[in-house]
Amino acid sequence: LSADARPASSPYDASWPAPAAPDTGDALLAGVATSLTAVATSEPTCYLQGPSK
Repeated sequence: LSADARPASSPYDASWPAPAAPDTGDALLAGVATSLTAVATSEPTCYLQGPSK
């Protein structure tokens, strides 16, 4: 995931580390992935039907 792919309003921009800190970056990516998964599983219809409308 590149910096260009993240929205400018992302709360992670302020604390997102440079590529020189892969451990921190991996931890953030894992946290983001977990959050997205939790939201997707709690509201599956929103993610499955939303984009198709």
